[in-house]
Amino acid sequence: MPIHQRKHETKQGPLDAARHRAKQREAIKRGMRDIVADESIITRRREEKVKVPIRGIKSYRFKHGSPSGEGGGVGQGEGEPGDVIGKKPGGGSKPGQAGDQPGEDYIESEIELSELIQYMLEDMGLPNMEQKDVAKLVTPEGWTFKGISRSGLRPNIEKKRTLEQGMRRLVHFLEELKRETGRSEEECETALELAHGDLNEALELLRDPSFSPETHIPATAVIEREDFRFRTMEEDVEYHSNAVVLAMMDVSASMGTEKKFIARSFFFWLVEILRHMYDNVEIRFITHTTEAKVVDEYHFFHKGESGGTFCYTAFDLAADLVGSQYPPSKYNIYPFLFSDGDDWNPELTVKSLRRLLDLGVNMVGYGEIMERSVMSNLMRHVENVLALRPVSSQHDPSVVVSESARHQFLAVLFEDERRILPAIKELLRKERWQ
Repeated sequence: MPIHQRKHETKQGPLDAARHRAKQREAIKRGMRDIVADESIITRRREEKVKVPIRGIKSYRFKHGSPSGEGGGVGQGEGEPGDVIGKKPGGGSKPGQAGDQPGEDYIESEIELSELIQYMLEDMGLPNMEQKDVAKLVTPEGWTFKGISRSGLRPNIEKKRTLEQGMRRLVHFLEELKRETGRSEEECETALELAHGDLNEALELLRDPSFSPETHIPATAVIEREDFRFRTMEEDVEYHSNAVVLAMMDVSASMGTEKKFIARSFFFWLVEILRHMYDNVEIRFITHTTEAKVVDEYHFFHKGESGGTFCYTAFDLAADLVGSQYPPSKYNIYPFLFSDGDDWNPELTVKSLRRLLDLGVNMVGYGEIMERSVMSNLMRHVENVLALRPVSSQHDPSVVVSESARHQFLAVLFEDERRILPAIKELLRKERWQ
């Protein structure tokens, strides 16, 4: 093979691979709605990669035959390129159903979840760097002990360490006095104590033949200026997350399996996106039926419950957390509630919602799964009390968006899992989070 041909093939390989990766990236972005609605992603183990179907990219195939086009290969008779020689079951309206329509070719690829989130951030115009510049708030919490130094302020004297130095000096002085005078340790101790720790004065006393103390006076530590040790102090600061998200989900009986899947998918992607936007976002998980409780992340995404529905309990618990643990002066607070709106006491829920808004949180978000494009009774109460106004969705006309002119409140209503991504985009529009 000529050298120039080998060089050309060496360069062409990486170019082809890069072009294929670019096509994959674009195909993933085009199919993001279906990927977000894939249940296998939120049920996978956290360390596993994400498997995504990539449609619109043809896979390589081998074509048998001689260079001249003559000769037989493996086949089932004569035919033309493009002739259909068989069909696979497919074309059903839902996964797993049989159908009578041709299927769509796709390949399955594994990517890191972080890479998938990055594609979503790029699509929403939320680059990581803009949010991570303000990742932490620092709050002074007093002073704390750091270490020991030979210099410092008198109120910061470390007594134990100073006494240790004085005892070492006492032992050294006693050894010196015994060696110079030949006197006993008791006599040396008595002389040193009578001399108030002065080594030269104690030597004079011991060299005097008439010095013969009747009683033994134990010597105390001999502390000089260089023996002092001081505490060093430093300011104690507490690092707060820049963003606190209170994720609240209705898990009552009216939230059937499909609705709960949509709600969990919605929160799964919301949580993952926020963790990429902020270095230290804190997320508290709340579930509610007729009563609300704080749960861990695993319980939130995997455990099912049943019972009636009082949405006000979630708002009350969120307000209690804000009042006791997350002062708005130190935290950016974003409570999100997801429900189907089947609430037994919508009037009380609206009162609790207003109480939460009055605490000064940044924004309260409400997501609702509508049935047959009809908003719930709860949503109608919220609409009337907060004087909501409709906002045209920038991402999907079938997603109903409403916001309040007087309160930091946003409602996003949709019907099925393919609207999860547009709903999240509406909640995370850059101007709302700035």
